[in-house]
Parts: sequence; structure tokens; C-alpha cells
Amino acid sequence: MKVEIKITNLVVLFQKLKCFFSQFKVLYYLIAFLLLKPSYDLKAQQSAYFIFGEETFKGLNIFDIIQDDQLNYYFATNDGLFIYDFVKLNKIPIPDARTISIFNFVKNKNGDIFFNNLNNQVFVVKSKKVSLFYELPNEQNIAVISLNIADNDNLIVGSKFIHVINKKGELVNQYKKEGEFITNLKSDKLGVIFHKRATDSLVIYQNGKFIEKKLKNCPNIYLLAFLKVKDSVFGIDIFSKKIFYIDENNFEITLLDNKNSLDYIKGLRAYVVEDNIWIAGSLTGINKLNISNLNAKIPLYFKEFFISDAFKDVEGNYCFSTFGKGVLVVPDLTVPDVINSFKDDPITKLYRDSLGLYI
Repeated sequence: MKVEIKITNLVVLFQKLKCFFSQFKVLYYLIAFLLLKPSYDLKAQQSAYFIFGEETFKGLNIFDIIQDDQLNYYFATNDGLFIYDFVKLNKIPIPDARTISIFNFVKNKNGDIFFNNLNNQVFVVKSKKVSLFYELPNEQNIAVISLNIADNDNLIVGSKFIHVINKKGELVNQYKKEGEFITNLKSDKLGVIFHKRATDSLVIYQNGKFIEKKLKNCPNIYLLAFLKVKDSVFGIDIFSKKIFYIDENNFEITLLDNKNSLDYIKGLRAYVVEDNIWIAGSLTGINKLNISNLNAKIPLYFKEFFISDAFKDVEGNYCFSTFGKGVLVVPDLTVPDVINSFKDDPITKLYRDSLGLYI
């Protein structure tokens, strides 16, 4: 049986995709069919996508993605650091690393990229070369640490304490009251904000100084994952899954009404990509949260994949990292996944004539 689907206004996106996707030799009409918005209304559960690095990353867990100032892509995995330079996808050696699983990309104003491993070692990437930048003392080791860039462009590291490291890799300041500072947010207004786990306390680093603040009207909170959407700051308690609005002026915290509970998401992880909040957990798929309407249905995307990170590149492509299956690349979230609608009746041939495209 031949099913006819007419597609109008085919505008090919090759100019935009020519660098990042140059190594993919995909049929012209298949790309157009997948990526361009058709003239009919198709009810789909997820956006059209294709997979980058499927063979190279087969069996590997991707934790983070970042681009340098030359727009090269870096991938943090459980097997070390990989780079895509528009020609090849290669692994980069990490000298002096005691473990090779790496996490937490951040980039300073000079374009230097920092990341850490599970042994509390922090590394820097300069001109595509990696070197050991800083090591936390053994007595300050913690299972999870966080990285960010302070307003003076120094690296700031959250662990049992908070460390400020200058561009020479030297410790120049430290918050010495012990706690667990493993979530943070860089605020244009306040500096870098850390939540002290299982307390109502915030520690803020700005203009070379640490400031302690208390959250007002704060309920029992285990660990806040900070989310900055446009000019507003929100937080999700990793334990209770409750969502809060945080006023940066007076640090008052307000519980938001959320009829669609996130309790079913275990091991909650939250990512902000532009104005979109993506929620993932210990199961497959990723949820898109509408912070302006928390009572709206929370759609699930890519339920066949374990999503480990969400990132938007300079070209405007959404990149969803996976465990074991590469990176899902979505040029446009509004374009439905046409192929997914045929998953129970696989496509075997494409044909085009003057009337349209046939499947």
C-alpha cells in the first residue's frame, strides 16, 4: 500500500547544518522530510531528531556537552573527553587523571573550559589540550562537586567547603564553614549562589567576598536545584520534587502550585535550555516543564532513550545526550517526529515526483 504525504515549501537546512552534520551522508529528501515542518497536522509525542556519534559513543555514557570559542564540541563521558572539530570525533588524553569519568563543563571569559572527575581533580582545556588545574585536599573530598565561574572570572568549586581558584590554579579564597555545596547558580544580580544541603542557608560569592543569607518562609528543603528562566530564579527540591520561586531581592521562597506532581521521577535532574526546563530521572525519556503553567500536562520526549543532559548549541540545535546511544540532535523542537509515527509499519522506500513525496 502506497501512502501519499504531500509536503509544501521545502526549504533545506543544509546551510545551517553543513559544519556540524557534514559527516552524515543522508539522502537529500530524507533530511528535508525529517527536519522541515509539513503542511499537515501530525500528532507526535516528540520532535524530529537524528543521532550524532552513535558508533563512537556506543556503550558510553555522555554526561555533558559544551562548545569552545571556535565552536568545537566537547563531550564529557565515562570514558574521558571527546572533541568534534567538524572533521572527526576524537578522544583527547587527560594527563594525570586518576579516574576517567568526567563532568561539569564550565567556560570562562577567556574561553578556557574546566571540568572535574570523581577524584575531585579539576582540569582545564586550552587550545584543545588538557592539563590538571587543581586538586581538592583529601580531607575535603566529597562524592559530588560543582563548578562555576565567578564574577571576577575565577573558578569556584563547591564541595564540603567553597574554593575560589585563580587563573594560575591557586587557591585565593575559601568558605571554611563545612557543609555540602553541590548545587549552585550564577546570578547576574548576586554572583554565584550555593545552597547548603538540608538547610535554609545560602552562601553567595560576589566581588571577592562570601555572604551568608537565609531563605525566608523556607519549608524543610533537602537540596535545591536552581533554575534561572529569563529574569526569574526557581528551585526544585531534589527530595520532595516541590517547585519554588526565589526572590533575589529579599530571598523569600514561595511554593508554587503544581498539580502535576513530579514524585514519579526518581533521581531527579533538571536542565535549563533557554526558557525551557527539562526534567530527567532514573528512567528513560525527558520531560518538558512549562514553568509559566505548572498545571499543564508535562510531555515526555524520547522515551526509548536514557537522557543524561540537555544542551543548545550556537547553531540553535538542541542536543540531548544519552547513555550508550550517542547524542540526539533536534534542529527544531516544533517539528514532529514523522518517522516515529511509522514505527509499527517501517518505511522501506522514499520516492518523489512533481506532486510530492511518497513513503
